[in-house]
Amino acid sequence: MVCERVSMIATRLEPSPTLKSALDAIARDNYFAEEGRFNKSDILASRLANYVKALGALGLDCEWSRHLLTESVYPIDATQRNLNRIAADPPALDGLVDWAGMTRERSSLNPAILLLTENSD
Repeated sequence: MVCERVSMIATRLEPSPTLKSALDAIARDNYFAEEGRFNKSDILASRLANYVKALGALGLDCEWSRHLLTESVYPIDATQRNLNRIAADPPALDGLVDWAGMTRERSSLNPAILLLTENSD
């Protein structure tokens, strides 16, 4: 009834064993957030701040992908540095994305790494 849907073309990544438990903790901490009403159109500033802090502790960021944050979808900026940290066998980002014509490596239209987890409802 109130679930948000995310359309995507995706490549599945195996998480790095060194980050797996920390990524699981992020999902666990946000499970059933705001009594199941955790959605990107009405996110609490404190929830976003806590998420950014949790990513920062792992050496990751969501500077340009934060607008995708919602229950069970946890965005991480798709940079080669972040891919190298999060994936057990990281692909070359240049092989996945055509950067031609981009003025910078990141923009709000760039692809994102999404940690997809269980939804509380």
